[in-house]
Amino acid sequence: MKYMRTILFKKQFIEQIQRQEKIQTIRNWKSCSLKSDDILCCNFKKPFIQIDSVKEKTLKDLSVEEIKKDGFQSLKTFQEIWIDCYHSYNPEQKVFIISFHLYTPNL
Repeated sequence: MKYMRTILFKKQFIEQIQRQEKIQTIRNWKSCSLKSDDILCCNFKKPFIQIDSVKEKTLKDLSVEEIKKDGFQSLKTFQEIWIDCYHSYNPEQKVFIISFHLYTPNL
């Protein structure tokens, strides 16, 4: 059996993911080995997501569209939550933008 990686989401985002309002996550990782078509376990009822794409950018280069795909209505709200999670907001910081969709395996 192949080892399946796991990605965790904060509880406040789980309903948005299940309603497919949040279809992307922006992560403060030093590196990212995820790639398109990877399937990951998650910490909610529908346990799998499939990766659509992975991009690297700086925080200052994020578009409004990318922030909305991450479940936020504005840059200000995104920045507030980012600071709450990571304790600072550096516009030059590199991040990974991981687009995904819910995945149900064929059994």
